[in-house]
Amino acid sequence: MPTKNLAIVVSFLALAVPAVAQQPVGIVGQEQACAGEFSMMFDAEMSSVRVNGHDESPAGNTVIFLQTADGAYQANCEVDDFGNVVEMVRTGG
Repeated sequence: MPTKNLAIVVSFLALAVPAVAQQPVGIVGQEQACAGEFSMMFDAEMSSVRVNGHDESPAGNTVIFLQTADGAYQANCEVDDFGNVVEMVRTGG
């Protein structure tokens, strides 16, 4: 009997996740996605990551400009409308 309940919960979650993942996240969500990736890539504390603006890539994605508070690392992060990081390019530091 517990196995049936577990299967129902798993099936429900599997159906719910793609619907959430397909929602545009807006600039704040895009910045968060890039800051998280930047933090992991450069082993930097999230509290030290600074967003210095954004632009649009030729592909139509958003490019977020990031750096650590001390300037040790800088990068441009390309992210799509759904918060998926497409590319992270180190630009300095």
